[in-house]
Amino acid sequence: MDETQVTPPTPEKKAAGQKSLIWGLVVLIVLALGYMLFKPGKNTEGVLPNQAGANNTANTQQENITGTEFSFSPSTFTVKKGRPVNIVFRNDGKYPHNLTIGSLNVATKTIDPGSRDTVTFTPQNSGQFQFSCTVPGHADRGMVGMMTVE
Repeated sequence: MDETQVTPPTPEKKAAGQKSLIWGLVVLIVLALGYMLFKPGKNTEGVLPNQAGANNTANTQQENITGTEFSFSPSTFTVKKGRPVNIVFRNDGKYPHNLTIGSLNVATKTIDPGSRDTVTFTPQNSGQFQFSCTVPGHADRGMVGMMTVE
């Protein structure tokens, strides 16, 4: 019979493996903290959260927006100031996407292909507000649009 001997790792190899594991954990922790600190919020100045109730439902404006690589459809839409807005965002692309109106601090979650997310807010100021996908590189590649509030 042929017996194969297994040589235990040297102390240097063992230490290198432990360092790699520690650095991997540090990277994961930093990424998790970065996500928690910098993920888009849903409400801020100039925007009121939707108030629950039958009266608001009848008054709510709904916009259905689809995201793909690397565009929104439609890329422009108009809503009325002071009326609740429901944006239903659907990801028909191959990569994760979101819809973020940065100046209003309104954002959907970053969703996987085939998923959808809804964000509801009430714009309090008239004007034009750019929206984009905040996944790195997506807005640079054209994933932007414009919301007009009248």
